[in-house]
Amino acid sequence: MDKMAYLQQIASENKNHNKTPNGGFDFLKYLTLKNIVIFVVSLFFLIGASTLLNAKKTIDTRDRDYLIRSYFMAKYLNEETLGKYSDLLKSSDLRAYSSSLKGVLHELMLTEKKSLTEEFGIEDVDSLSEEPIATDEKDKNNKLNSTLETARISAHLDRVLAREFTLQLAYLINYQTETNQRTQKPAAKSATETEIKNLTNLKENFENFNIKAV
Repeated sequence: MDKMAYLQQIASENKNHNKTPNGGFDFLKYLTLKNIVIFVVSLFFLIGASTLLNAKKTIDTRDRDYLIRSYFMAKYLNEETLGKYSDLLKSSDLRAYSSSLKGVLHELMLTEKKSLTEEFGIEDVDSLSEEPIATDEKDKNNKLNSTLETARISAHLDRVLAREFTLQLAYLINYQTETNQRTQKPAAKSATETEIKNLTNLKENFENFNIKAV
């Protein structure tokens, strides 16, 4: 073999030796500082986006749950409590407050239902009556009605109802306030502002009622 052929053979062997085995992907040649920086930055963006998305879902769930709780609390107070006891009150002032409260609770139910449908995709709020939030409010209402029934039997209905409704409205106002202060949903925010004002006025009426006038 002449010298030229010998050199060509050596060059060919070196070339074959430097090839990636089995024709595989040479990962190391892409492992540059620039590519590492791009990967790290992209990873941070993905983590950040995922965190924001999860936070939004948490906020939406919390707002939805407060609205559902407000809806069922208003529903049970209106239908189960006021519907049974408002006409049994001795005080004309308390009967007037109760009548006004019926209207406010009815309006609250309509606005909560609209917000839950349009902003949270819940088409039928009443279908949630067996869910934990609704059953919790039902249990609370049953306890309230039991207290009022005992008061009726002992001829103290006016006094006890004024006290209990002051407390119940404080709870309902708190639900509305939590939603109003935190929600990103414009309709829910607007509706709760009006509801808080109306409920607060009625709470003050029950709270300041002069039981001695009965």
